[in-house]
Amino acid sequence: MFWAIIESLHKEKTGELKDSIVSALFLDFYQHEEMRTSSHRIHEAKELEAFMYANALLTKVDGLVSSDRVKENIKEINLKSESARESANARWDKHNKQNNLREDANAMRTQCERNANKGKERKGKERKEYGEFNKVLLSEKDHTSLVARFGENESRRWIKTLDEGIEMKGYKYKNHYLAILKWAERETETKHKKNRGPALMDASQYQPPEFVGSKNAKD
Repeated sequence: MFWAIIESLHKEKTGELKDSIVSALFLDFYQHEEMRTSSHRIHEAKELEAFMYANALLTKVDGLVSSDRVKENIKEINLKSESARESANARWDKHNKQNNLREDANAMRTQCERNANKGKERKGKERKEYGEFNKVLLSEKDHTSLVARFGENESRRWIKTLDEGIEMKGYKYKNHYLAILKWAERETETKHKKNRGPALMDASQYQPPEFVGSKNAKD
C-alpha cells in the first residue's frame, strides 16, 4: 500500500496529493478484504494511514500529503533535466554562433569581392585625358590596347592627331578609341592603294571618315 501511494506521488509534478485522495486510496486497499465488515475496513484504513503519518513515512501539510523522499527525488530529477536542457541550449547556441560567424565571414568576403570587382570595372571604364589639349578620352584598357596594337610611338602619334583635330576642327566622337582605330585603318588602306610608305599626317591634313564621326556627331 505504501509503495502504491509513493508511486502516485511521483506522478505529480509537486510530489503532493490531497489528503482526501490518499484516504480514499487507503480505504480502497481494504475493499478487497471481503470477510470484514464495512466499519472494520474503514477503521483499519484509518489506522494504517495514521501509522504512516506517525512514522514520518508520509507528511501532511495544509491538506496536502507528500513524502520527503519523493520530493527529494523529484527535485533531483528536475535538476538533471534543467542541467541537460542548459547543456543542449549551450551546444545549440554555440552551433548557431559558429554558423552566424561563417555566414558573416562569407557575406563580408562576397561583398569585398563585389566591391573589388566594381572598383576594377570602374577603374577600367574611367576615361583619362590624353594629348596636349586633353581632348582625347581613353580608358586605361583602351590605352593599353592601343599600345599593344600600334606600339608607344604610333599610339602617341594617333592620340596627337585626334587631339589636335578635336581642338582645331571640333571633331566629335562618342568613342575616341574606336575613332583612332578607324583612322589607322583608313590610313593603312590609303597606303596600300598608293603602294608606298605613308607620309605622316597631322590634323590639318587629315579628314576623318564619315562613318567614324563628324562635326555634327554627338558625344
